Amino acid sequence: GTFSSLDIGGAVSPIENLELGLSTELTGAVPAPGGISLLAVIFSPQASYGDIPIYARYQVAESDVALLGVDLILVLPTNTDFSITAGLPLRILEVFGLFTMDMNLNVRYRNGDKYAFIPDPSKNTADFTFSGASITNITDNGYIEIGGGVGIVNVGGGAGAKNVVELPFFIGGGYTYEGNVLADIFM
Repeated sequence: GTFSSLDIGGAVSPIENLELGLSTELTGAVPAPGGISLLAVIFSPQASYGDIPIYARYQVAESDVALLGVDLILVLPTNTDFSITAGLPLRILEVFGLFTMDMNLNVRYRNGDKYAFIPDPSKNTADFTFSGASITNITDNGYIEIGGGVGIVNVGGGAGAKNVVELPFFIGGGYTYEGNVLADIFM
């Protein structure tokens, strides 16, 4: 059936180079499936609440052409399994003066099996993903992005479940509101 949800998250930066948040919308990552955010309401195929992700991102290096950080993401389960993800985001600034490139390399541990519908699911699995996107401003505050990646998921899954290679592709955009509070709105 069709999946639909409303996801609302947020982030703060208590000190320079550190971002703490409750969301899965991290720069450079393939957008997460719906139903994972601070306030996540799943409308279909069956009404439910989503999982709550807590993340920290720290920028460890900066140059004139690139930014490098480290991510740590915990997903507190209300609808699926607990997971913890470690990542290395990289942003390459102003490629040819036209666009920015974001990339992310992640390793995720899941306390469960992504394919839990099999007869003998595993209690511990891992995912390895690489993703990237190209972002171009279309106005001073509006942007579009196109991206994709590759992931090997469910490594160590239960008997009968194979490792799966995912090739996500996405297109989206957003707007940055600059008032008393800085807010990004994604689609």
